[in-house]
Amino acid sequence: MEPTLTQNCALYYAQHTTSEGRIALFRRFRVAARKRAPATHRHLTNYELFRRLPLHRDNGR
Repeated sequence: MEPTLTQNCALYYAQHTTSEGRIALFRRFRVAARKRAPATHRHLTNYELFRRLPLHRDNGR
């Protein structure tokens, strides 16, 4: 059974407005990402990567 013209229009409208909203959302994310300061990454040494942590950390009391 074929959908009516009204149903076709409603389906087309629903699909295209959803994608336009999604595009606008990602566009806002892109603009926000540009405004953020660039992340500075520091390479960890082998000691920092593989050091053993103490069993009981001193909490300063």
